[in-house]
Amino acid sequence: MLYSYIIKHDNGVAPNPFWGICTLVICKPTIRRSAQVGDWIVATGSKNSPIGDISGKAVYIMKITKKMTMKEYDAYTKEYLPQKIPFFKSKDLRHIVGDSIYDFSYNPPELRESVHNEKNKKRDLSGKYALLSDYFFYFGNKPIELPDHLKNLLCKTQGHKSKSNTILFNPFLDWVSSLNLKRNKLYGKPLGMFFKNANIKDLGINKRCMKKTLNKISNKICYLCGKKLGGEIDNDHVPPKQFYAKLIKDNVNLKLFKLPTHKSCNKSFQHDEDYFVHSLAPVAMHTQTGKAKWFDIVNQSKRPESKKIIEKVYFAY
Repeated sequence: MLYSYIIKHDNGVAPNPFWGICTLVICKPTIRRSAQVGDWIVATGSKNSPIGDISGKAVYIMKITKKMTMKEYDAYTKEYLPQKIPFFKSKDLRHIVGDSIYDFSYNPPELRESVHNEKNKKRDLSGKYALLSDYFFYFGNKPIELPDHLKNLLCKTQGHKSKSNTILFNPFLDWVSSLNLKRNKLYGKPLGMFFKNANIKDLGINKRCMKKTLNKISNKICYLCGKKLGGEIDNDHVPPKQFYAKLIKDNVNLKLFKLPTHKSCNKSFQHDEDYFVHSLAPVAMHTQTGKAKWFDIVNQSKRPESKKIIEKVYFAY
């Protein structure tokens, strides 16, 4: 069987191509339940990836060489592949994006500190199985074009194709063989690896400094206007959630601080926040996070409120 799907977010977790074994342990629950040893998976890029339109290009290809339950995978990583267990204090992003994110020594299994949160738990665990491969090709941000005779593998939605790919199974294997590539090698980096020397601290804020600030702010005071809280109250994210691209918010547990504020104060600063983000994004285009945020702005540019702020920024510069 040959499974194909569009990989919307590729941050090194699903799949996790590191440490010599490509694994698919979270996300794609239907594929994880139904795919068997000997089946193949090919994921193609999306139109709105951080590096542009890569639809029609393969981000990774893997042959499933081992399948086990998620509980068995947890035990397997503890004994043989501890690198796949996420370690958020590491300066190496490969450790941060470990995909063995559920600890089955508890019942029910507990979520380890990872790029997923409790909202993802039900969907992740519904997949039941972990798929492993020691026969894979990972292209990441250097995807390769599928030949014309394999274009029917492409999906039009976020689901997957399998049965309809049957007729393409042998041509697909022939094409993979014709590439003459060394297997189990990373030919590119995950699309969502935001920093060359990534550190999870780069995705958040300095907690020591923030604690000092929090100690100075009473729960009875609006941190924006400095007056006593009263009436309708909000808890504002610091720094603002809007500073982070959707790609990051969907894949990283940011753990932002929340500070009390009057609802009216929070709303009054919204336009300043919008202006700041739209002004800074073009300047930050040389960074992966800047590119990701710029794609958000482009995708939202058709909205009337977005058009107004874009025009305001444009004429200001």
